[in-house]
Parts: sequence; structure tokens; C-alpha cells
Amino acid sequence: MRTALLILSLLLAFNTYADSCFNKPAAVNDCINSAIQGDVKAQHSLGNMYLIGRGVAKNRQKAIEWYIKAAEQGYVNAQYDLAVMYDFGRGVGKDHEQAIGWYKKAADQGSAKAQYNLGVIYDFGYGAAQDRTQAFDWYKQAAEQGNANAQHNLGSLYVNGYGVAMDYEKAVKWFRKAAKQGDGDAQYNLGSMHIMGRGVEKDYKQASEWYKKSVEQGNAKAQYNLGRLYDIGAGVAKSREHAVKWYRMSAEQGVVKAQYDLGKLYIQGDETSRDLVQGHLFLNLAVIGGNTQARADRNVVAKQMTDTQIEKAKKLMNEWVKNHP
Repeated sequence: MRTALLILSLLLAFNTYADSCFNKPAAVNDCINSAIQGDVKAQHSLGNMYLIGRGVAKNRQKAIEWYIKAAEQGYVNAQYDLAVMYDFGRGVGKDHEQAIGWYKKAADQGSAKAQYNLGVIYDFGYGAAQDRTQAFDWYKQAAEQGNANAQHNLGSLYVNGYGVAMDYEKAVKWFRKAAKQGDGDAQYNLGSMHIMGRGVEKDYKQASEWYKKSVEQGNAKAQYNLGRLYDIGAGVAKSREHAVKWYRMSAEQGVVKAQYDLGKLYIQGDETSRDLVQGHLFLNLAVIGGNTQARADRNVVAKQMTDTQIEKAKKLMNEWVKNHP
């Protein structure tokens, strides 16, 4: 079971379009005049308008031009948005050096989003040499401002001992902060810390509570772990029905362990609760996913099935493949 699921993607969202020009597209000429006169908020707002085509024809190159004017005057929102444009090649060729430079300018002014993105860049070597000590420093600055993504990733660094000494208690601290803000991965990781007793007392009930929060956001690993708790009756009342529910939701998202355990669950029990067709289906999916034990179990099940059941299982498999490209 993984105890840390690092976020691999940068924040893609641009700053909210709160400037007055953006909210009054009919007054675009006034905005342009103010921007020409050096009003940084008007320049940034005009960049936003060109970016999405609000009140003006969509033009990413012009958006870049206005972001640069505002950014060079030290406007932090423009610095961040300009960095994103360079980072992802929007309206300009991808340029990681320029992106990092503008992220740093925004980060030095306290932009938590820029600090977080710098953390990701150095954490995973995205456009720069991997440097997890720097990643830790940037995540920490963002985390201390309440950025949930940074809090989660900071916790992950503490779990793995990347860029900082391994410290489960500090990992729990930051996972908890992010989890309380609704971060589904942090909720999953916090549940797993309770399962293993890392940084906290081992507590299956607490683990189940955090997994329940995480599954509400569709976290596939939390779905599997919650299903497992219901399957064995740890921290929750044992329930085949609930185990099947959560295993299946996780299996639908491609978690091989869930597919295997669900297949095993379907072939267990008495004649009224067993379902060899469904069991064969999910064991077969686990085989495709690389689970070696599933192959032997599927073959055993197949020997207990009628030709009609085998054909039905094959049909379900074809439908699954079609619906899960």
C-alpha cells in the first residue's frame, strides 16, 4: 500500500479575473487606455481578456504582451500568469527557464501558487534539475500560507525522506491540514498512516473515516482500502455488500488489487451469494493487469462454470473493454 501519492501536475489555473476591466468588457477602450498609460491592473486584466476572448478577439500573443508589461512592473498576478504561459507554451514557445524565472519573482512576493509550482518543478525535475531540498523549501512556504496541494506534497516528502529527514509525525501534521481542506489524496494518505500506525496510533476506525471522506471525491485507492476494511471487518462492521460496492468502484478505475479481491469475493460464499460469472470477469481483468495469482484462480473458477456461464463472462469482458478504453 502506498503511503504517499505525490501530485504530478502543476497548477494550471490562472488567477481569477477580478479586475474591473475584465468585468466590464463593454468598456474595453477605457481598459486599453488605462493599460497604455501603465496601469498594471488594467494591463493584467487586458491580458486576461485577450486570453479567453472576453470583449476582444481571443489572442494569446496579445495576452502575453500585456502580461509582460504588468509583470515587468512587478505585478504578482501577471508574473504568475506569465510563468504559466511560458511553462505550457500558451501563446509563446515553451520556455522552462523563463517560466521558472517568473514563478520565482511571483513566489518572492508571496504567491503560494507560484511557490507550489516551483516545488513541483524541483520535486520531479520538470524543466529543471531535480532538487528535492529546493522542492521542500518551496512547498513549505506555500504550505504555511494554507495551500492544500503544497501541504499534501510536503507531507509526502516527510513520509519518503525526500529533501528532508523522514518524519512521520510531521507528515501526518501536513496531511491533516490538507485533508481538512478537502484534499482527497491527503485524506487517503492520512487514512493509510492510521492503518500502519505511522506518526499516529494504529486506528482502523480513524482510517475508515478518512477513507470515507476520500472516496467521496472518487479516490480509487481509498475506495479499494475502504472495501478491504469492510471485507475483513476492521474499523467498520464486516459487510460483503459494502466490500463489493467499494471494490467495484475501485476496479472500475483500473485498480488491479480491487479487481482481484472483487473476483475472489464473488467466487466465495454459498450458492446464493456466489457469482462465478462476475468472479471470472474480475479475475480475468486482474490477469490483464498483471496479477499472476489471478490467472491460476481464474482457471480454477473456469472449471466450475458451464459453457453458458463462460460465454456470458466473455461477453461481459468484451463490454468492459468497450466501456473502459
